[in-house]
Amino acid sequence: MLGAFSDSGAGVAPGARFEVYYPQSHVQTEWHLGSGKESERMVTVAIPDKYAEMLRALGDVQSAIDLAVQRYAIEQITGKVAELRQREAGYVARYGLDYVTFAQRTATGENYVHQIETQVSKVWEADLADWEFCHKGIQDWGILKLQPSSG
Repeated sequence: MLGAFSDSGAGVAPGARFEVYYPQSHVQTEWHLGSGKESERMVTVAIPDKYAEMLRALGDVQSAIDLAVQRYAIEQITGKVAELRQREAGYVARYGLDYVTFAQRTATGENYVHQIETQVSKVWEADLADWEFCHKGIQDWGILKLQPSSG
């Protein structure tokens, strides 16, 4: 069963609905928590009774949920960036260059490409595509800023 609570902390009947908004989300389940801006899409989340009661006892439910979601997102992003860096490090070790230099040399140096194909790997193009994905992913995830909403 799902917990029921209100922003004021007073208990309400199971099945009551509250709204929580997160930008460009389209997942909807059973519960709506908190309130938000009309320009943002709503996400619905289920919260087990034991957590709903703890959050209500701690005070501002919406702030607690926002913080939990933010921490989870940061944890997931950190893990993804670490994975991408590990994969990129493998390419640096294999080819002896950073991504930008390797991409430039393979784009402009016919002799370099021949050397790579004969001495390192015939599938360097597939490596380059994955390496680019890793390199750009690190940049993209690295600039992502998760800040508490100003409500």
